[in-house]
Amino acid sequence: MSGFSAGFGIDGAWIVPANRRMVMRSVFFAALWVVLDGGKVAGWIVGVPAAVLAAWLSVRLWPTGVVRLRVGGLVELAWYFVSNSVVAGVDVAVRAFHPRLPLRPGFVEVDCVLLRGVRRDGLLALGSLLPGSLPVAETAEGRVVLHCLDTDQPTAEQMLELERRLCRVLGEMGDA
Repeated sequence: MSGFSAGFGIDGAWIVPANRRMVMRSVFFAALWVVLDGGKVAGWIVGVPAAVLAAWLSVRLWPTGVVRLRVGGLVELAWYFVSNSVVAGVDVAVRAFHPRLPLRPGFVEVDCVLLRGVRRDGLLALGSLLPGSLPVAETAEGRVVLHCLDTDQPTAEQMLELERRLCRVLGEMGDA
């Protein structure tokens, strides 16, 4: 078997070697370029070098070794993220236009399981895309500070649920 193969490991995680990651990421960034550029042939003059550079940078910035993703967890995370984004987006819109629904902006602190680094940064990036809350800082003790539109909402619990699902994808905490 060549060093270009990928497959499922014993624990059911998808294992992708570094050389295949470069190719897969190049294809991903090229596809992203097609979506952004509209598929114009002239755009490939910039698109191909941009996709290869983006793939190279992403491989360089991601820790070396293999990436272990649990495919089932990834599907669950995607569904959770999309469904919560829609629900939270509707809630934010209703609150913005309905004068009787109060906005109680403020900050909430969350104890995260993921240590500082790439995985926690990924969690914070995902959390920043959910409407109604935004990770804004970390305390000296490592707690994540979220700005939220309504401090009475379960913002901290939602972030912890997002973290739990991300950990399941990454195999950090098993299925807990």
